Parts: sequence; C-alpha cells; structure tokens
Amino acid sequence: MFLSKKAVFAAAATLLSTVANTQGQFPSAVAPEDSAVIKLTGENFAAFIAGHNLVLAEFYVPWDYHSKLLIQEFVATANELQQHDISLVQIDCEADELLCSQLEINYYPTLKIFKNQKIVKAPTYTGTKSAETLVPFMIAQAVSPINVVDNEEDFEKYLTQDRSIPLLADFGAPGLNETFYEMATDSYDKYVFVSYPTKNSSHGLMLFPAPVQVEETSEEIARENEGLPEGQTVMKMIIPEPIPYVGDLDKIIDNKDEFIKWTKVSLLPFFQDCKIADFNKYMETKMPLAYLFYTDKNDLVKYTDFFTELGQKYRGEVNFIALDANTYSNHVKHLSLKQQYPLFAIHNVTNNMKYSLPQLSDEEYLDLKGSLELDEDKIVELIDAFVNKTAVPMQRSEPVPKSQDSNVYKLVGDTHDAIVFDKSKDVLVKYYAPWCSHSKRLAPIFEELADIYASDESTKDKLLLAEVDATANDIIHYPVEGYPTVVLFPAGEDTQPIMFKDSRTLEKLVEFVRNNGTYHIDADAIRGIEHTDTTSEGSVDITEHDEL
Repeated sequence: MFLSKKAVFAAAATLLSTVANTQGQFPSAVAPEDSAVIKLTGENFAAFIAGHNLVLAEFYVPWDYHSKLLIQEFVATANELQQHDISLVQIDCEADELLCSQLEINYYPTLKIFKNQKIVKAPTYTGTKSAETLVPFMIAQAVSPINVVDNEEDFEKYLTQDRSIPLLADFGAPGLNETFYEMATDSYDKYVFVSYPTKNSSHGLMLFPAPVQVEETSEEIARENEGLPEGQTVMKMIIPEPIPYVGDLDKIIDNKDEFIKWTKVSLLPFFQDCKIADFNKYMETKMPLAYLFYTDKNDLVKYTDFFTELGQKYRGEVNFIALDANTYSNHVKHLSLKQQYPLFAIHNVTNNMKYSLPQLSDEEYLDLKGSLELDEDKIVELIDAFVNKTAVPMQRSEPVPKSQDSNVYKLVGDTHDAIVFDKSKDVLVKYYAPWCSHSKRLAPIFEELADIYASDESTKDKLLLAEVDATANDIIHYPVEGYPTVVLFPAGEDTQPIMFKDSRTLEKLVEFVRNNGTYHIDADAIRGIEHTDTTSEGSVDITEHDEL
C-alpha cells in the first residue's frame, strides 16, 4: 500500500502534536532536591571532580524531551550508587554553556564518566540509559577491569569462554601497563582485557577477535551432521586468527587514542560491502573512507579483489568500503558527485574534504555505450596522492550572491579565501550549519555585533564580519570540524587565524575582537560603554592541563 504525500504529512503532524501535548506530562529534567543527584555549575565542577574518584555526570537542558525521559532512571541510579561512594551529578548546559562547550557536549542528555580526578578526555557513556544497566556498569568501573593470569590454562579459559566481544592480551609489553589500564577502564564493556606478563610470546600485545557464526549450506557439511537433510543450512563457529600489534609500541604507549584506533581498525575487514549497521564502526575510527559506489552487483564482484588488496596495503591510513547506490544514493549527493556508476571517491571525515576522479559530462554519460569502467591505475594514483597529502580536494560552492543585504557579509566557497585572507582587514568569520541549534542561537548575536561595527564609519575598511554555510561550501584552507565555529583572521602579513573558544555572548565576542584583532577595534567604545576584561567564570581550561 502506498500513502499519498498529503497523508504522510498529516500523520507526521499528528505525531508531532501528540509529542508536544504529552511533553507536559513528563517530570522536570532537573533532579528533585531530596535525591542523591548533586547539581554542579561551571564554578564548582572542576573542584568536585578533583575530590571524587568516580563520577557519572549528566549534561542536560531543562526543555529537552530526552532529558525529561531520563530523569527517573538517573535518580534511581544515583540513589542506588550512593552506598558505593559513586557520585551522580547534573550540569545544566543552558546555564553553563561555556563548560559544556569546552567538554564538547553535542547532544542532550550526554552522560560522561570521570575517573581518578581527571577531566580531560572523559569517556561518554553510550549504553542503555536505565538504572538496571547503569548501576552494574558504574560498580564495575570501580574495580579493576583487567584479568591477570600467570599460566596457559587460565589464559585459555578466557579465549575459549563463550564471549561475544574481542579480547586484548598484554603479554608484558614494555611500558604498556598504564595505557592498557586506561584503555580497560574506558572500554571494559567492549573488550575482555587479560594481562599475562609471563607468557613467552614474540608479540607484547595481541588482539583476539570474537568468535563468529557463519552459515554453511554445502551438501557435504549437511551429510556430516546426522539427521540433517542435504542442503540444509548449518551454523559453524569460526575463531578468527589473532592480530598482533606490529608497529612502534611507543605510538600507543604515549597515546591512548592511537591504541583505540588500532583495535577498531584491526577488527574491520580490508574491504566490505557495507550495510548501515556497520557504517558507524568505520566512522568511529575517524579515518578517511574510500568508497566504491555500485548499482550492479557484478561491479561489486568485479572490483572486490582490487579494493581488498588496496585495503590491506593502506591499512591504518584509509578504510575501504562498498555501498549499494540503489540504497545509499543520498550519500553520493552528500559527496557532491554525479550519479555515474560504478563510482570511486575518498572522504576525509575529519575535515570533510572529498576527492574523486574526473567524471563524465551529462552528455558523455548519456552517450556511453556499455557500462562505465573504473580506471584502476588512476584510482591507485589518487590514493597515493591522498596519502602523501598532494591530492587536490573537490570544492563545492554556492552561487556568489548578487547583493549583500546585511552587515554580515555572506561568503561562499569561491569567495572565501579572497575575503578572509585580505591582509588589510580583520575578518571575523562564522562557519555555521543551518540545522544546528547552536548556530541558530548565535545568529542574532552575530548580526547585532556586525551592526555595532557598521555604525562607525571608521571601521569600514578595517573590520569585516562574515558568515558561510559550511555544509554547502567546501572550505579547503580552513577545514571546519564543528558548528558553529568562529574564527578571526587578523590583518597583516604574518598573522595566523585565531579560533574563538569562549562563551558565545556579545560581550565575549566584543572582547575577542578587541584583544586579538590587528586594529583592536572596540565595539564598547563605539557604543559609549566602559569595559573591563574578565575571564569567564566557571571556565575549565581543558587545553593546557592533563589533570584538574
């Protein structure tokens, strides 16, 4: 049965109306005063973490539907864990925007785990948000997550037990103890951690993938299983080969993120036909993705060996996957590519840069006789250039505006560099996403600031406020990783861009431009307001301190 567009919209409107009407029935997102939940602010957050070994913190906003849904489970968890000396706290991100920004809180509610008085790189809890799950999870955080053994028999028990997650084994790798413990503390629910320092092994660290079940339907296997008719599916347990760490151990000893990346990448195939359930595993590695888009299964079969070899060669530098464009055509549009299949592209997911081979014109594609052939030599050249940082990325751009109707100058991809790198002016740029709530809240503040500067004719040739939709324009020379991002490009020959990292208020933006611009233009002076520079109350410096 197919529904009309009108019917779909009507159903959606009904659902939204129902949700809106029922939100009032939910409890407040703020924990009751008589609960064990402690309410913190930017002023006392760092001191509280410094005085407690284990804290589960909820970052929320009072109006958020999901924050309201969580509160009963969060309170129940706090009340239960109070006897275990485990603290649960709440931070209102609407009231303490700067703290939440510094801790990179991007959605609500976010639960973070703070252990051993450390604020930096506190892991985010991603499991089920129920008291039934949270209570044992937090209790487990309070004990050692590493299983220590001293003989083969005990070690084999961990390998052969019914486990659904990989096992990481430390065979006495020099200097790894502290990082191994940190990794185990953060990821005990994702891996089994075993320390076997006396094992006689040529590798100090090994990863044992979880056993997997595969279907086998051959007649030979069916005949070997008494009572099974020929051709019936048989489930077989496969134990993958262990994966030794063969790189420089210092690389992961000094950097837990590199340790995590190695484990995640090692568990991925060299190349696979990727489904939606697997895609997040690739995104979590934060590594560039090389895509083969196809619409014909024959193309997938044809190029699988080629891309598998490339995946093995560039392991740890680029991940390789195939996507069925019949299902994931929007992904092709996101990469700003024509739908000409098979198609190869590379996406650097950390800076959103995209790379592709030249595509045919629409006329050439329509006149094409037979199927499109990928040039394997050209693909290898592009990958080599990408890995060596010599590849030229694609650059999208909206049309250049015919007029500027605001004191905030509208940039596009084609005009960005010429404007922001104008050495005669201080240029303050807002990189935003139209759908981002933080970008929407900043918009009127940024407009007001631009209007203040524009009211003084003497600033006209010295300062420009500009904005660019970073989702519709590729900014090659200043890749943006989050929204909104505000950057000052000071005037002068030897200046460098300066990112704004304070709370997004008019006062803080005024102070930022005054202190960092080449011309030190003062919006307060333009308005006739006296000013005093102050550091943000409640701010937590997470860029220069490992521990607070």
